[in-house]
Amino acid sequence: MTAKDDFLKSIKTGHTSSLIPILDIPNYYDAIVDDLRNQGLSGQELSKEIPNNLRAICPLCHTWADSARLSTVSWIRRQGREKVTMTRYGPVSRLLDGRCQSDKCSSNEILLIWRNQPEIESNIATVIQRLDIEKNKPIQQFLRPDIIAYTIDAILDLKLSKQPADIYTVYSGRNFGNIYVWISLIPSSINETSVRNFIFPQGYLNYFEQLMLLSGWDAGNIAIMHWIYAPYFENHLFCSLSFIAEKNLNSESSVQADGIILPLQLLNDEEKRHLGLL
Repeated sequence: MTAKDDFLKSIKTGHTSSLIPILDIPNYYDAIVDDLRNQGLSGQELSKEIPNNLRAICPLCHTWADSARLSTVSWIRRQGREKVTMTRYGPVSRLLDGRCQSDKCSSNEILLIWRNQPEIESNIATVIQRLDIEKNKPIQQFLRPDIIAYTIDAILDLKLSKQPADIYTVYSGRNFGNIYVWISLIPSSINETSVRNFIFPQGYLNYFEQLMLLSGWDAGNIAIMHWIYAPYFENHLFCSLSFIAEKNLNSESSVQADGIILPLQLLNDEEKRHLGLL
């Protein structure tokens, strides 16, 4: 039984993922479609099943690809690349060449994912359920299925990563419009004291401000989400969301936004006093 056969067998039972050569994307995509058709799914059902469940992410730079991009790669390969006019050399062209979507990444493999990883999905859902959406309405538009899917996939990707680092931080290489999504995975070896003194030595607020700077928040029209995931933080799972809405360009304040969420557990006493929480 081949790796592709194993993947097809696994999608019948729920979540699965497999690290595959990028050049094999069309082969896997077409095989998945054929397999679902053989199971009796109609064209209308396929048009929902595949976009809702299939995507991929780079194991090195964590650039994400939704099912539409994977479908485009498969379609162009079937048509014959020489018959398809491409106006610019971009992510799809790179995938067709067997290379990562990012021109800064050397990976020739991609993690193909079918359905959400149940544990991570449950943890993300729990955090969202705790949010007071009525009081923080700006965040509603950013809880879209594609953004949540990327969040779950990036966390899974980082958990599978063997990179020797104390914190892994990744932002989406895919354009989500007016939103930047950042993901941090805190390894099990890091305790609460180490998080504050080593990972966020100048405080979490300073760290979050750096993400704002890198994301271009000050120019407006960009909201920022930062998910922090620690599988065994202080002997229990820790999952938290930070969020700042688009900058209010009509405000005299350079930091005013219509909605802010911060992880209180990671703030030191000085930061809490600054925010009037102590």
